[in-house]
Amino acid sequence: MDSGIFNIFTEHIINERLDTFILNNEEYRQSQKDIGIVTKEVNDHGFSDDEQKLIDRLICAYTAEGALSSKLSYAQGFRDCVTFLKEIGIIKTD
Repeated sequence: MDSGIFNIFTEHIINERLDTFILNNEEYRQSQKDIGIVTKEVNDHGFSDDEQKLIDRLICAYTAEGALSSKLSYAQGFRDCVTFLKEIGIIKTD
């Protein structure tokens, strides 16, 4: 990971503040319940160990992609906010 101040700040915000916000969101909590229901269905289906490992690898790949997408979106939103504050004169770059 790049150790630049922006990346350090973004990592801190994502790993601490954003997690707290998300975990307190009712819509997110409902999605977790939905995942639990589907997880039980998959586990009860009777897939072989190899099939289950393949499913797990697919889920992990999607999860990693989603986490990266969230991180990149958050960082871009932060940059957009700074640009906006510069454009309206709240942040001076003289």
